[in-house]
Amino acid sequence: MVLRSLISFSCIAVLTLACNSKGSKSASDSSKVEIPDGAALYTENCATCHGIDGTLGKAGSKDLTKTTLQADELKQVIEFGTSNGMPRFKEILGGDEEVEAVIQYIKGFKRINE
Repeated sequence: MVLRSLISFSCIAVLTLACNSKGSKSASDSSKVEIPDGAALYTENCATCHGIDGTLGKAGSKDLTKTTLQADELKQVIEFGTSNGMPRFKEILGGDEEVEAVIQYIKGFKRINE
């Protein structure tokens, strides 16, 4: 009788665990951090003026392959725009992580074209 109860309990426990693992996220799933895609953000928001590879220069925009700006200066320009026509993208990009992802992507242009 005790053995039968133990087996029944074990079966119920295994089924419960199996159902919970399919129907809910584990703690590790909910703690995953999504890293913004700098290439996608750049393509969607910047490529129209700066070009896919950063060299277009449409409407007076800068050739990003030749920029001498440091990361903190790029952040200022991206977030607040410039007086010569670049709009502010702080709200459009959505946050510091997205801005940083775009900066890292832009920094890649210089390495590619050196």
